[in-house]
Amino acid sequence: MKVILPIIAFLFTHCLFLNVAYSQEDADSVKVKQDTQIDTIHTLAKNPPRSNNSVAKEVFVIVEKMPRFPGCNESENEKDLKCSQKLLEQYISEHLVYPNLAIDEKVEGTVIVQFIVSKSGELLNLKCIRDIGAGCGEEAIRLVRSMPDWIPGSQRGTSVEVRYNLPINFKLSRQIKSKRKRN
Repeated sequence: MKVILPIIAFLFTHCLFLNVAYSQEDADSVKVKQDTQIDTIHTLAKNPPRSNNSVAKEVFVIVEKMPRFPGCNESENEKDLKCSQKLLEQYISEHLVYPNLAIDEKVEGTVIVQFIVSKSGELLNLKCIRDIGAGCGEEAIRLVRSMPDWIPGSQRGTSVEVRYNLPINFKLSRQIKSKRKRN
């Protein structure tokens, strides 16, 4: 991406220069040149040039094998993927501590935590990209920090860093709601 932006900026500036530099008589030839350059910009944006090491340096969003919570076989069959998802849900339900302020204010909703699963499976750069307040975002970050290393994602058979968005639902149980009503 760092390489593409200067190229796009140069081509865009060059297109603007062409508009000013040529007279009205040459407008048809300028249009052809502009269209060619714009097509080049679109091509570069869709298919950026890659070096041999580009797979190792990028942070992916979608990969052939997405990272997963550990505890099941590493195969990609449907049974193992469901097992991994179930273990993640179980971990969240067992380790999530509903903040007292959120209980008092009856705050419910979904918090989304974004992080990078490194090549080794470590969770890095945690941040809350959607917070419902009352301490729920902080609790979600604490919960994800406490997770074991994940099974890393891979692209073309190589472990790669993958950006992952994890939704965490905060829902008050009936027991907690009824206890708070009595108090």
